[in-house]
Amino acid sequence: MPELKNYLKGYFFVPENDLDHIARLFKKEKLNAGEYFVKVGHYADKLSFVNSGILRIFLQTENKEVTQWIATEGYFLADLRSLIFGQPARWFMQTETNVELFSISKEDYKKLATIIPASKSKVLIQFLKFTQNRMGIIRLLFKVLVLAQR
Repeated sequence: MPELKNYLKGYFFVPENDLDHIARLFKKEKLNAGEYFVKVGHYADKLSFVNSGILRIFLQTENKEVTQWIATEGYFLADLRSLIFGQPARWFMQTETNVELFSISKEDYKKLATIIPASKSKVLIQFLKFTQNRMGIIRLLFKVLVLAQR
């Protein structure tokens, strides 16, 4: 898991032993091409780091599919609205190729707050930047920052 740990160093400003603890919370997971990471209306139960492969984040309208983002190696992936606030997912997230992920469960994700103070983590901003629309980001970031202060 050295690739995950090296990537996390850029997002968490914590001592090396805490970084080791954080990395151990992530479990390796493989999905085959065509599998769903999450579907609209379902609930997100994990947050993942894409180690290899490609996933597409999209919506289906009456007439077409609309791609919002393509997740590739080195990006985090989650429907944060679902993961953090327990609401149904707004996006389909489907693998385009075979994918290797490092995933952290919702329960272990919550434990991160005891390891990393919110003021020392840039990773939440990374998730928000790439997984939500612009106005949604502002509203969600505000809510998360308010919750982190409690």
